Amino acid sequence: MPLRGEVWWARLDPVRGSEIGKTRLCVVLTSDILNERRRTLVVIPLSTSPKPNPPLLIPVRCAGRDAVAVTDQVRAISKE
Repeated sequence: MPLRGEVWWARLDPVRGSEIGKTRLCVVLTSDILNERRRTLVVIPLSTSPKPNPPLLIPVRCAGRDAVAVTDQVRAISKE
């Protein structure tokens, strides 16, 4: 079960408009109790492309690499 603050791979396709897509690492935002009881998670996708630009693109370090949390792309996804 995903826990709040963990980083998991998530398939974000299909997308609409300018939503961030493809399979990418995401930070789990929802509380552990909701993660346990619900079929969805709320996540923030990570990207290695853009440069940090707070408050929308927050610098993070993930798996030894620099990345940004794309905070304007928060979304609910299925745990499937």
